[in-house]
Amino acid sequence: MGGGRIELHGVDELLADIRKHLGEGSVRLEREGLKKGSEIIADEMRSRAPRSRSPRQPTSGSQSWRTGKHAADNIKLSRVIRKDGQKYILTGIQPGDSSKYFYLKFFEFGSSKIEARPWCEPAFHAKKGQALTVLIEEFRKGLGR
Repeated sequence: MGGGRIELHGVDELLADIRKHLGEGSVRLEREGLKKGSEIIADEMRSRAPRSRSPRQPTSGSQSWRTGKHAADNIKLSRVIRKDGQKYILTGIQPGDSSKYFYLKFFEFGSSKIEARPWCEPAFHAKKGQALTVLIEEFRKGLGR
């Protein structure tokens, strides 16, 4: 994503408490909290993503990449990824995107012919605080607090 990553600082005690009280249930709780927080960011990305007035329909069989839909309506979330002891969800577009909506990466990151006009990263920064709040609220609900 062109945005960034939400890191949980200062909630280590809360996470330890969740793991202690819920055991295996903590995995589900962490996953659900990450999903809800990521969805807040994805919604903001959908609202900021560039849209044409009318998405193009394919005019021939060689244009299978044209879907007749806005890429902005197809911002996806990855599954929960665990790497180096961290859990996260990729939200938005990635530089190596080769989906039918690959062209959004050119708006976000630019290319040799197009100047970058970021929309993904600003959406992340606008909503990361709210996403973190939702994540912490989910943890608290799980503990009955």
